[in-house]
Amino acid sequence: MKKFFAILMAVLTVSTLAIGASAVHITVVNDAEVIDNPDTNDVGGSGQPIQIMEAYGCGYSSQGDQVIFHDVDFGAYGAESATMHFGYGGEGVTNLAFYIDGVEALKFDVGNTGGWDIATSGWVDLPLAVPAGVHTITCEFIGEASGSLSELKFNTAYPDAYIELAVFSDAEVIDNPDSNDVGGSGQPIQLMEEYGCGYSSKGDQIVFTDVDFGANGASGAKMHFGYGGEGVTNLAFYIDGAEALKIDVGNTGGWTIADSGWVDLPLAVPAGVHTITCEFIGDASGSLSEVSFFEAEPAPVEDVAGAPATFDAGVIAAVAAIISAAGYAVSKKH
Repeated sequence: MKKFFAILMAVLTVSTLAIGASAVHITVVNDAEVIDNPDTNDVGGSGQPIQIMEAYGCGYSSQGDQVIFHDVDFGAYGAESATMHFGYGGEGVTNLAFYIDGVEALKFDVGNTGGWDIATSGWVDLPLAVPAGVHTITCEFIGEASGSLSELKFNTAYPDAYIELAVFSDAEVIDNPDSNDVGGSGQPIQLMEEYGCGYSSKGDQIVFTDVDFGANGASGAKMHFGYGGEGVTNLAFYIDGAEALKIDVGNTGGWTIADSGWVDLPLAVPAGVHTITCEFIGDASGSLSEVSFFEAEPAPVEDVAGAPATFDAGVIAAVAAIISAAGYAVSKKH
């Protein structure tokens, strides 16, 4: 029981988070600094310094120019890869280098993406893994061709899940009939194949009863969640009725399972069988479809007080010799 409440108290100290479907989603217009190489403005930059431009992300890039995202938090798991929204409308390729905290992590060539601006370009897969924690990401134009970087989305490097709960097959939903017009469009919360749960409103609950978390419990989780509105939707999670986490979720791209994505869920659960409840505690709705838990490391085995840590062959031999000598002395005396 002491271990159970210690874990609960640790989880309760987690601050409220505002997060979306990707571990990290950063845009040049909102989140970046650009640094111009003044000696190369005629090498791809049309004579202009690199600059942040609404229609392009970055415009007038040239050799040696950099786009920098400072102090980006990649959370507890880091990222396994990324996608970038990039525009290149020329022939051949444009050459990029990516740095993590100033250390080169990737060189990458991008061919024609359909155009230079955001409207005519597209997403490009980027094999850029980033460790957990806070890091600065830099993109540098290292060739003579230009290009327009506008967004980066990183894919979380989640560990393998050992418990996967689908709302449609594993949950019960409990409606608050007094709040169906507060986010629920006048309907009670209900299980829906396309959403997981649909028509959620303030006070509604999704309950996973008697889930066996095994001998080690869970160190954390991820949830597949849909929220297509402005601002955030507010959730609370309970373990066996005790509040364990409050979390805010921003726009994930849409309401349906197809349009939404995974969200980090810092929800640790003790070993054993527990009931997990998700409650909508704000005025905004949302669609929870799945929760996957990551197994915690086994607890260290405690040494028995007073027991020797190891067996020493020399000590054992010495003790045996003493016992043998004592036995010989006794037999001689008799």
